[in-house]
Amino acid sequence: MIRQRTDIVNILPDSLSRALKRAMQAYPGDLYELRLIRGRGAFTVTSEGILFLQQTGALSPAPGPSPVLVTAEELEEILRRAVGYSGFAHEEELRQCFLTRGDGTRIGIAFGGAGGSLGCGTVNSLNIRLPLAPSVFSDNAAAELLKGLRGGLLIAGAPNTGKTTLLRACCRCLSDGGDGQCRKVCAVDERMELAGEGGAFDLGRCTDVIAGRSKHEAILTALRLLSPDVIVCDEIGSFRETESILEGLNSGVRFIAAMHAADLPELIRRSQFLRLFGENVFDRVALLDPARKGVIRAVYSHEEVEDEIRRGRGPFLRGGAGRGLCELAAPPAGDAAASAV
Repeated sequence: MIRQRTDIVNILPDSLSRALKRAMQAYPGDLYELRLIRGRGAFTVTSEGILFLQQTGALSPAPGPSPVLVTAEELEEILRRAVGYSGFAHEEELRQCFLTRGDGTRIGIAFGGAGGSLGCGTVNSLNIRLPLAPSVFSDNAAAELLKGLRGGLLIAGAPNTGKTTLLRACCRCLSDGGDGQCRKVCAVDERMELAGEGGAFDLGRCTDVIAGRSKHEAILTALRLLSPDVIVCDEIGSFRETESILEGLNSGVRFIAAMHAADLPELIRRSQFLRLFGENVFDRVALLDPARKGVIRAVYSHEEVEDEIRRGRGPFLRGGAGRGLCELAAPPAGDAAASAV
């Protein structure tokens, strides 16, 4: 049975907290998000889709007769509790409309017009991602995934499938010598989800953490100052991040990273992935199961991914016989220029 952290209930109003506790007991590990919209019923995102939270803790596909309603005042209070009544300490995160708590919970915020108790605008809605417990992926599972790996590893999966949780387990395995050799690891934690606020999660004895800075900047800082053997980073998305990884590859550093993709064909449609794969950054791709949270559905070798690409599943290869992967996945001129800064 998959376990979830329940720390988030401590910042919720009493009626919502009670209902969510009951729902978590009835649906252990199956609640991915809690969404709260001003003046409307609270609803959850589960493996069965959207289900509305009832005052009894039941979840139903329709709002039902006794939905948990959320007022504007309650949304403001939830956010104040989440920042420990100190908006100044989280000013940069709030400016970017998100907040990461020490328990690994990430809160997306939709602000309205001017006002609000934290000076960022009124809170129209909150999207609270409910994290998995750290033990969902064991260190033994990470060690098996990394066994015999000579280069890098990419973890791919749809949202809320456990990518960050698996990255943590890989950090511990590499840093603590799960295969008999401790390595210098640097965790790039842009949104403070990987290590958690204040280092709440154990990432291993030999792991440095760079938190709260862009991946591009943090990777370059790690390369210049920390001499890591391995850099671990979550959610690679931009070409700027891609180019900084390639700079690290040229310095002899291995990368363990994650990308959004529900399956292998979707992954190879991403130009950033083709760019990295074409430069042999990743020897192995682990795909998480979109239907079963915390489950590795498949592991692909470099050769298997290359075969899939050459069968023409990726749009960057159609009509491109004889052209290299790097050329086909080259960043647009504007983005390439930005990545050189």
